[in-house]
Amino acid sequence: MTEETVYADIKFRQSAAGKQSSKPEGSKESGTAKEEASAKKDETIVTETAPQKLESSTTNRILFFLCFLCILFLSLAIAATLLYIQEKHTYDECQMKIETLERNIAVLSNTTNQLRNAFCKSSNGTQCSLFPWGTSNFSGWTTYFGNSIYFFSNQTLNWSDSRNACLSMKADLVVINSEAEQIFLKNSSVINNKPFWIGFTDQKEEGKWCWVDDPACNTTGARFWYQNNPDNHDNNENCATENYNEGTWSTWNDDNCQRSYSWICEKSIIPVFL
Repeated sequence: MTEETVYADIKFRQSAAGKQSSKPEGSKESGTAKEEASAKKDETIVTETAPQKLESSTTNRILFFLCFLCILFLSLAIAATLLYIQEKHTYDECQMKIETLERNIAVLSNTTNQLRNAFCKSSNGTQCSLFPWGTSNFSGWTTYFGNSIYFFSNQTLNWSDSRNACLSMKADLVVINSEAEQIFLKNSSVINNKPFWIGFTDQKEEGKWCWVDDPACNTTGARFWYQNNPDNHDNNENCATENYNEGTWSTWNDDNCQRSYSWICEKSIIPVFL
């Protein structure tokens, strides 16, 4: 009775031990399978999520690049518009200036033509070949010196009328400023043993000789009086003449302003072909 009880106890224990030993093994196998399944599931999730993240990042970059391009193009368009407005304004101003200049040129051209028609009977280059005065035709402006042209009359008038003749041709009686100009005039082939009125007078104040372009008598310079002149012969010689003399450059003489002599006109010019 006691042995059976012991045996049964042993069997039971063996059986229980077998059961106990089998449970952990089955449980271990089951846990491993679950872990593998979970790992596979995680790998699947990671594998599916990675392309989505990559695709989203690429899209964001493209959108950023497109926005940058839009901003760049918009900035260029604004800059181009502002530049166009500025250039258009400058162009309009230039056009207005050009139109103004063209009008001024037209006015000057018309004025020049009127002066030329009134000044000359015919024109040749920068000089007039014939000039009207009253009903007479005088010899041409063919003699040049520096920036001046000279008119040697072939008519005779008193000093005052001679000056008026020059003024009517937009000139004046000659003013001699240097020895070179004096020599130039004296050597002119037109001057030959006859006096020519020049623009030198002391009619306002005896002994105070003044050029016609300097009524205040402020001009001082070389004077080319012939010997013992001016002498104011008979207290009535207040106008100067240029004379011909082979022996000297000093050929001026004071004379009676009412006598009739030829005259020399002078006109300053700028060489422009009309």
